[in-house]
Amino acid sequence: MEIPDQKTIDFYTRQEYFKEKKYRLKSFGSLIGLRFAGDFGHAEIIMGYPEINRILDLVAAIEKEKTEPDSTLLAAIDNVKNHVMENTDYSIVADVVIGSGRIDVTPDFNDKRNSNKR
Repeated sequence: MEIPDQKTIDFYTRQEYFKEKKYRLKSFGSLIGLRFAGDFGHAEIIMGYPEINRILDLVAAIEKEKTEPDSTLLAAIDNVKNHVMENTDYSIVADVVIGSGRIDVTPDFNDKRNSNKR
């Protein structure tokens, strides 16, 4: 494995262990919180209808790649999408592990790129 530049933190070192095919979502929601407790970091990601729709579209696209797509599954996905669209008065917050072991995060409050700085 190539060692990245010392200024770059590589969080993808475990990808070589994933044997299954991977699909990437362009957007998965919005980060609304970070927690660091014990040896783990967690991100809180909020997802509304657009994100749920993207996930369901991806599952449908993967199913359609098969030589014999399951029409029952595809119909169920359409039903779920219609149900979620009609009930958009809620969001889902996903608790995503962002690190295990030790992670040191040091905020730089003097950074001029800080959007909260006036």
